[in-house]
Amino acid sequence: LLNLRTDWRFIAGLGRKGALEVGFTFHRYGFPILPGSSVKGVARARALIEVAERVNHPNLTLGQLVETLSADGEKDSQERKQYEKWWRGQAEEVQKLADDFRALFGTTAFAGRAVFLDAIPAGRPTLELDIMNPHFPKYYQGEAPPTDWQSPVPVYFLTVAPNTEFRFAVGWRGTLDVEGRRLRTQAKEWLIGGLTELGAGAKTSAGYGYFVAPPQPAQPIDTAP
Repeated sequence: LLNLRTDWRFIAGLGRKGALEVGFTFHRYGFPILPGSSVKGVARARALIEVAERVNHPNLTLGQLVETLSADGEKDSQERKQYEKWWRGQAEEVQKLADDFRALFGTTAFAGRAVFLDAIPAGRPTLELDIMNPHFPKYYQGEAPPTDWQSPVPVYFLTVAPNTEFRFAVGWRGTLDVEGRRLRTQAKEWLIGGLTELGAGAKTSAGYGYFVAPPQPAQPIDTAP
């Protein structure tokens, strides 16, 4: 179980269809959540970046890396042989990192062992109203070039307030032995890195959706001589 709080405002499901002009992801009981699929995506993105940074391969693209990491897991399959050939020239620690990625997030042949659950607020959350104010609505609709005489059309949307604490959890498929605990710890580290460095939800490029560790209570000062 991981507890992280929103560094600023957080948006989930902005692109979903709903009664409002923009969407928002609510749990069936009425509180905002970050779906488990999105939680997994954040952790996987951070893991992919780490693997890409450590791979020594010329002209590598993220698309090629994803395709290779997702290759069939059956040892006798053509995809698996190609995977092993591709990684043969890498350092041992890089090969291990790639194997961890496949074990946690799965391949085209098997599901990943890590199970990422929906992230829910630790307490009653506060929702705040935010606004997008596109100045060239006809341009974004593909009807006209961006001209100064177009009138802005405000778009209101909901956000989760800053300093809202969320609870994240990583489950496990199969026996949680020593190796399983090591892998699950790795999954948690990638998840924390994704939430704090990449952000989650919508508009992360504008500063939304980043998380930080909750403040720790101050330790009493020992004044004894």
